[in-house]
Amino acid sequence: MEFEREGHPEDDRLDRLLRFAATQPGRRPEFIECLLDSRIWVIGEDEPGSGHLNLRELRGFDGDVLIPFFSSTEAAERLDPDLTGLVVKSQDVVSRR
Repeated sequence: MEFEREGHPEDDRLDRLLRFAATQPGRRPEFIECLLDSRIWVIGEDEPGSGHLNLRELRGFDGDVLIPFFSSTEAAERLDPDLTGLVVKSQDVVSRR
C-alpha cells in the first residue's frame, strides 16, 4: 500500500461530483467511479513497515461499521484541525472489508 499525506488534483472533481450526486441520482455512478479511483483522507495511522492501516471506525445505528473519510486534508481540517490521518487510495480502504 502506498501512503501519502498531501491532497491531489482529483479532490475538486470528487467534491463537485458529490454535490451533483446528492441531488441528481443519475450522476451517482459517475461519483462512485471517481471515488473508487481517488485518494481519500482517512482518520487514523499507518503501521510503519507493515502496510496496515489503523483507521477510526464508527458504528451506525444499525450496527454497520462506518469509516469516515474526506476528499482532502483541507476538508478534514475544516472539521477539526487536530485530526490525525493520511491520504490513501480509496481501493485500499475498500479492500480492507
